[in-house]
Amino acid sequence: MFGRRKHDAMPLPGGEEVDLSAKTPDGEYVIPADAHARRAHPLTVGAGLMLCRSYNYAEGLIFISFQRELRTFVNTMYRMADGDALLRYAMTISSAAFRIPPLNWSH
Repeated sequence: MFGRRKHDAMPLPGGEEVDLSAKTPDGEYVIPADAHARRAHPLTVGAGLMLCRSYNYAEGLIFISFQRELRTFVNTMYRMADGDALLRYAMTISSAAFRIPPLNWSH
């Protein structure tokens, strides 16, 4: 689902980065079409890059992302809603968006 091996968290099929183009000897993708790693990847979403991180806490998980444009996140969520396997195990309770203006270093 995440494009990583469960026992050591190494990217599939190995190496330093998740390889969405990797195939098995039978011609099947190593990372399935409904895997979160594929559904949320900027190359498959057609959206900009996001810096994102999840944090576990006692009541669940919090997901934080930063991107230049809100539509990057929105496009990614639409892509995930259209068949991301992770959504079978996760439920969104709330959401918020904040604009952080650029710093003005000229003063």
